[in-house]
Amino acid sequence: MIWDLPIRVFHWLLALSISGSFITIQNDWMLAHEKCGLTILGLMVFRLIWGVIGYPTARFAQFVKGPRAILAYLRQLAGNEKIHSFGHNPLGALSVIALLFVIVMQSLSGTLSTDDVFYDGPLYAVFPAFTKFAGSLHQFLPPFILSLIGLHLVAIFIHRIFFKEKLTSQMITGKSHFSEIPEAQKDEHVLEDENQPKSAPIIGLSLMAICVAASWSLTLIS
Repeated sequence: MIWDLPIRVFHWLLALSISGSFITIQNDWMLAHEKCGLTILGLMVFRLIWGVIGYPTARFAQFVKGPRAILAYLRQLAGNEKIHSFGHNPLGALSVIALLFVIVMQSLSGTLSTDDVFYDGPLYAVFPAFTKFAGSLHQFLPPFILSLIGLHLVAIFIHRIFFKEKLTSQMITGKSHFSEIPEAQKDEHVLEDENQPKSAPIIGLSLMAICVAASWSLTLIS
């Protein structure tokens, strides 16, 4: 297994919520837009926690690499060596971190924003000094989010065409063709699968639900 169930559910819920946030704001459905934003915020809190305690490929320590690892990966790309990364590769990890960062900033800024007419974010009254900056940031970040999503889709296409990796199906089933994994890595990842507690998916999904519910509860503050 490459991606555990909580990460797969997180991924698709995040995709739906981001899509919903763009659709709702274009139609001025502010209540629905707020719910999408708060769902995104809760999902991001879950992802930060799961990036520390979750399945190995979900952990930041596993896929966030330094310059040396990134340069080594780029040299592999430039050569003829067949590349297979179990989870995020060192280069892809950079775009993942960038996307997570801007999404966190966007969802947080939304909770602090106001249009001074119809809508106040749930934390607007708690941190009024940040309202102007938050509103500007909330307007500024969407093009970056769309650009990073576009980059993500291009990477999926490249992996499918050039590396013969079906990343979309991996994020649905959680599994890769075992034959694609380098021989030296097989025993390591089998051991990782066996070491995961059977209750880990339930724990992860429960944690995700708690994080989203806590985020939605911010509306009780205002």
